[in-house]
Amino acid sequence: MGHKRTELVKRIIAGSILAALSIYATIYADNRIFFILILIVNILVSREFVALLKNNEHLLTPIPIYVSAIVIINLIFFKLHLILIAYLFFLFVVIFIIKMLSTNPTKDAFVDVAVTFVASIMLPLCLSTIFLIRDISYEWLIYLYFVVWCSDVFAYFVGVKFGKHKLIEAVSPKKSIEGLIGGTIFALIAGLLINHYLLEKSVLWITILTIELIAIGVLGDLIESMIKRSANVKDSGTLIPGHGGMYDRFDSIIFASPLLFLYINILDTYIKIW
Repeated sequence: MGHKRTELVKRIIAGSILAALSIYATIYADNRIFFILILIVNILVSREFVALLKNNEHLLTPIPIYVSAIVIINLIFFKLHLILIAYLFFLFVVIFIIKMLSTNPTKDAFVDVAVTFVASIMLPLCLSTIFLIRDISYEWLIYLYFVVWCSDVFAYFVGVKFGKHKLIEAVSPKKSIEGLIGGTIFALIAGLLINHYLLEKSVLWITILTIELIAIGVLGDLIESMIKRSANVKDSGTLIPGHGGMYDRFDSIIFASPLLFLYINILDTYIKIW
């Protein structure tokens, strides 16, 4: 019991410090400083991601992951979209060449290429939407933080207290349906409060958006759990006391951020109904 309480205290303190720093940087940091922070996060998450995949026989080489962690996010920040498309095409071709030059080029060729390609582009493409959202309005990013954090935190505490029915036990044995419901309720309340004080958008659309962000955030969490279980590890790293690695802290935002970015742009640019 004492060890669990100590770990919980560590988790709360580390989580509070990380949350405070994230909010401060989002509101006050210079645009380029904020970009550098996201770039550092992307590199750290990519490093942990490679470590999780190191025993995956379908990962041809981690080099494209490390290179893309820096290149893709820079191309998006500096709005070099044509070069980004060229880079993605070049990356795909290079990975095929790497497979051709491997010891067994015909075995699981497309699977090997697909795993390496997806592992190279998933994180930088998703995480880059964080600073793209901030370019639109830092209030939107504050909204995203609180929705994801409340979903995660209250799903944990409600699950510990009341969890009896497993969500997807084979993927994440500790996650429960009760925790999901609790996290959803508190995250929805948080989203509506942030909307009331900062965004002032339609309550209906914010409610729909918040529920979708909660769902995609939980999916991102489950995907990381699936990857960790396949690698037989508990956490992606040990960087953050009580929380594990950087990937453990950003697994939900990695998926929720692109959805929010698309939602904002579609509703503001094309539909204009909120």
